[in-house]
Amino acid sequence: MKQYLLDTSICVFLFRNKFGIKECLEKIGKSQCYISEITIAELTYGAYKSNRVNENLHY
Repeated sequence: MKQYLLDTSICVFLFRNKFGIKECLEKIGKSQCYISEITIAELTYGAYKSNRVNENLHY
């Protein structure tokens, strides 16, 4: 079975509910999707630099 490494852009599109990413990932299955430590760091950095820190950190 294929495994998928999600980059920062795909995660942001998922959070913003754009481009049907959520539906695609639901078909694939959560257990087949991974994110790297770099992506986690980039998302965390972006959340702290945003105007909605608490809301963005909740994801």
